[in-house]
Amino acid sequence: RPARAALAATPFRRQRRGPSLERSILARMLVQALAGALLAVIPVTLPAGDGKSVAASWHAAPDASEVARAPVIVLIADAGKTRDDWKKLAKELNGAGLSVLAIDARSLAKSDAYGVGVADVAAALKWLGARKDVNTERVLVGGAGQGAMVALAAAASDVSDVPIAGLALVSPSLDANRLDDKTALADYGKRPFFVAVSRGDKRSSMSALVLEGNAQGPKKIHISEGSRKGAELVTNDAGSLAAFVAWAKQAGGLETPD
Repeated sequence: RPARAALAATPFRRQRRGPSLERSILARMLVQALAGALLAVIPVTLPAGDGKSVAASWHAAPDASEVARAPVIVLIADAGKTRDDWKKLAKELNGAGLSVLAIDARSLAKSDAYGVGVADVAAALKWLGARKDVNTERVLVGGAGQGAMVALAAAASDVSDVPIAGLALVSPSLDANRLDDKTALADYGKRPFFVAVSRGDKRSSMSALVLEGNAQGPKKIHISEGSRKGAELVTNDAGSLAAFVAWAKQAGGLETPD
């Protein structure tokens, strides 16, 4: 009988440990769910200066807080594209310690010297300036295609009380009738400057050479093989993606230059 009692008690002890194990698993699942929620992409509507609104997505760095304010980069989509094109790059930048605000580019008339886009960047900077988890001294601006030229125009004109600390241009395409790049880069001054193009994208490659010659501050020109362009270049080309993230970490103050 004592032996039978011992055998009977064994399953009972295991059953008593069961709920504790289940609680532990549930706790881990809750922590993972909370972490996922914190890293979730948050849709944002930015009020533009002309009474309209700009659609944006906020990708917060995982450690960003009021105590540890994170550097941020505003990413501007190319014409006909959306902010969703930046998702992969935003994830990599988040992992490197930067927050990301990706905005859609509104359609620009050919007669408009990127004024509408510049106003949208100003709205983005104003929104960032009100956040307590943002290092407003380390706000970068970047764009692809037409969005790259909007970024350059905004950076050159200092459109906000929040200063632009660095500029990243992906597949830029110069148009002298809409923006004088030499004057724009002179106004931008000696702040950090990054350009990514592919060798097969002839127009952007030529634009990169012109921009490199006119840039006054620290510059990094990354030229990849192939013919990818726009956000696709820095999301599907590993070398371009790594170069962009490495530059952003330095310009954002997370790493010291070599």
